[in-house]
Amino acid sequence: MPGAYSKRETVVQFNTDIRVITQTIVEAAKEEKSPFICKVSESALKYMGFNSLLQWRVPGPKKI
Repeated sequence: MPGAYSKRETVVQFNTDIRVITQTIVEAAKEEKSPFICKVSESALKYMGFNSLLQWRVPGPKKI
């Protein structure tokens, strides 16, 4: 996350397996425009469905 490094931002990493918590993390990061990494367990991914996770995705950094 080169943009975060140059702006001296902290990149937070979350491990989650609960749909509501995962969605809350993504929504908060979008609202704050804050970089993050969210790791979802394989069992949670099966439960939530990959397509539902894609709905929450945040656009990646833009190349300068």
